Amino acid sequence: MKNLALDLAPAEFVGVNVREKKFVNVKDRYMFPIELFDSASISQIRHIQLSCVSFRPPSPFRGFPNLRKLDLYLFDASEMDLDEMLSGCSNLEWLSFYKCDVNDELKVKQPLYRLLYLRIAHCNITKVVLCAENLKTFVYHGGRLPIDLGQVKQLETAKLRLYGITFEYVLNELPDFLRGVQNLTFQTSYLPLVFSVFQKPLLLENIGSFPQLRFLRLTLLVRYCDNENILSLASFLKAAPLIEELEMHLSKESAFTGFNGIKGQREFLLHIVENAPAMKVLTIDPKKRLGLCNGKPADFFACRASVRRELKGKLSPGAEVNIL
Repeated sequence: MKNLALDLAPAEFVGVNVREKKFVNVKDRYMFPIELFDSASISQIRHIQLSCVSFRPPSPFRGFPNLRKLDLYLFDASEMDLDEMLSGCSNLEWLSFYKCDVNDELKVKQPLYRLLYLRIAHCNITKVVLCAENLKTFVYHGGRLPIDLGQVKQLETAKLRLYGITFEYVLNELPDFLRGVQNLTFQTSYLPLVFSVFQKPLLLENIGSFPQLRFLRLTLLVRYCDNENILSLASFLKAAPLIEELEMHLSKESAFTGFNGIKGQREFLLHIVENAPAMKVLTIDPKKRLGLCNGKPADFFACRASVRRELKGKLSPGAEVNIL
């Protein structure tokens, strides 16, 4: 048997409410029947998919030595049990945790040299520590927590959906474990922007860096009171000097468009074209990506016209601007 799937989640099982730190009743989770597998059958398994399962292996447990893909949903295990299982999966290439209940740290003592893809989404995990030097894709949805992926050689793609964070956290702590990322997609429901003592837009100093970042996609909800301070988002450009393509989706709680040419947005746009000489493509979408869009076609035409006026004569040679 090479493929093992146990999809035991009830149709209306809600799972984990991570934002409120509350967890639904998980007493009905099924215990993984590890006693039914001998060493020969365990070594044959290549793919495992588990839903609504608890894992309590006997100690010591040597893992699944030839496992390539592990997909866990509504999964329950202790820190020690996870460590024992994953440390014995030396050939693991694809690993996903979705709405899993650990209520502790996710630590893997043995390196996962073959791991290429890692997703952690809406899990009750307090810290992530593992060594995945060949990781190519990292996906994380959740709140702020310490993450250490080891010395990743060439992280190609990172997709983050975060909540409960600050602007300083994004530009000081994220580069610590995403330093070599090339393509970054970042989304948050609300990111408090930074003001100086004179209530003017502030570009952060002493920030981390993304020295290999080429493509950046930002989806942010900007409060009405922060409209004039969008320029502070230009701190991303200081952190990523080699960026070539920037795609932004700005949404405003009380407005009908994402990019509608208000002062703060225009200042930010001009800062981009004047301070990112390596940029090849800039994409601006007037429509909202967060919340409802009540804009009329005439509003979008006016937005496009105002942007073109601001950019006239200020673009670097060869730069391309796409206004959707």
